[in-house]
Amino acid sequence: MAKMLNSEYHDLTIIDSDEERLALVSENMDVLTVQGNPTSIEVLTSAGVSKSDLFVSVYPAKEQDVNLVSALLAKQMGAKKVTARINNAEYLSHENKLLFTELGIDLLFYPEKIAAEEISDLLKQAEMSEFVDFAHGKLHFPGVWLFQSSHI
Repeated sequence: MAKMLNSEYHDLTIIDSDEERLALVSENMDVLTVQGNPTSIEVLTSAGVSKSDLFVSVYPAKEQDVNLVSALLAKQMGAKKVTARINNAEYLSHENKLLFTELGIDLLFYPEKIAAEEISDLLKQAEMSEFVDFAHGKLHFPGVWLFQSSHI
């Protein structure tokens, strides 16, 4: 995401507690980096959250509480729009989305769920014209082609 936004000439500040990951990001992109926990008010202040147009929390922790807390803090500190990555489908119900909106989070997104829905829709639309033969042609299975991209 940072690479895409950076290529569109947005000014980015990346917050991460992993110094090596930040060094790698700095080597490959023209961005500011701030080392620390994104739920720290001091770290968020150092990153200039109060002046940001958009705060996107995609912290790579298994539990996504860090993303919710940092997004809520960023909004209260002055970020115009905030969004947070989640991994709990319960948060996406209409009532719960309203709750998070009232708390100040403008958008929640669940990338794995979005990807699964896209794949499901694609499979529903796809015509199976490729078949794989087994047992010398006595058994036919529809073929599904999988592609892997390093850009995903």
